[in-house]
Amino acid sequence: MGLFDSRGRSLPLAVAVLLAGGAVTASATWAMGGRTFGPGIVRGVGPGPGVGGMMGWRGGAATQCGAPAIRDQSVRFAARDSSGMMGGAMMRLMPMRAVIRAGRATIELVNPGSRPHELLVFPLASQAWAGQRAVGAEDRVDEAASLGEVVPVCTQDAAIDGTAPGNVARVALDLRPGRYEVLCNLPGHYRRGMWAVLTVR
Repeated sequence: MGLFDSRGRSLPLAVAVLLAGGAVTASATWAMGGRTFGPGIVRGVGPGPGVGGMMGWRGGAATQCGAPAIRDQSVRFAARDSSGMMGGAMMRLMPMRAVIRAGRATIELVNPGSRPHELLVFPLASQAWAGQRAVGAEDRVDEAASLGEVVPVCTQDAAIDGTAPGNVARVALDLRPGRYEVLCNLPGHYRRGMWAVLTVR
C-alpha cells in the first residue's frame, strides 16, 4: 500500500504518523525504483545517501519469491546496491532504523538488488555505534555474537552464499528490549555501509 499526493502521484517515501496512547510511531512505505517495500514500523528514517543524487541505487531483480504471510510481528529490510559516478560502490539496508515491540519477531530481508546479500542480527551495546564493528582479514566481521541469520524462503542455487537477487529471507527471534545491529556480512558489504539499527521496546 502506497501513499499519493493530490495529483495521484506515488510518493517516494510516505510516512504516516500515528498517535496512540501518547506514543508516536512512524509507519513508512518505501517506494524506490518502481517497487514498494513496507509497511514496516520505523522511526526517524530517511532515503539515505545517494537517493536522487550522484549515487544511483540499482534494482537488478524484482522480488518474485512467493513468501507465505508472516503471522507474528515483523520488520522488513531491503538490500540496496548502488553505482557511483565517481567510481566505487555503496550498499544500504533500508530502512536504516526500525522499531518493534519486545517478544517474538520475524526479521525479513528482501533482495531486489543486483547481487546476493545476507542479514545477521547482533546485540548493540547502549554506548556503541552501528557500523563500527572491526572488519577482519576476509573483509567480514566476527559472527560469534550473532543472534541469528535470515534463511532464504524460496529455492535458489545452493552455490549462492546469502540471499539471491529476487529472493526473500527470514529469521524468527525472541528479542528483549534494547538496540540491535542488523548487517550484511558478505565480504566487503558491511564496510560499504550495509547495516541498520533495530530498536526493541
